[in-house]
Amino acid sequence: MHKKPAEKPPMTNSSMMVRARAAETTLDQLETLLLTPNPVVAINIAQRADLAEKLAERLAGDSRAAVRLRVARNKATPTHLLEHLQHDPSAEVRDAASETLLLKTIST
Repeated sequence: MHKKPAEKPPMTNSSMMVRARAAETTLDQLETLLLTPNPVVAINIAQRADLAEKLAERLAGDSRAAVRLRVARNKATPTHLLEHLQHDPSAEVRDAASETLLLKTIST
């Protein structure tokens, strides 16, 4: 008789948020976390100082303005995405993208 391997219990919201912020979380793991409907997980990923371009692109197109706002405020967001976010439907996202672009220009 073969035993089935024990299934891992589903991650809680708090454990997903910890994983979203953890430096050791891989790109693949972050992409998997983005499959959850919890916007706080996406916000935590969007705020990462080491935000990968692939994730930034995905998050910059998120339907939730709160997620796009965190991408627009993140200095790790590539310049071309910040320029794109300057045309966002949300005035708050547009303003944040402009401010972040200015900060990136000043700091280089």
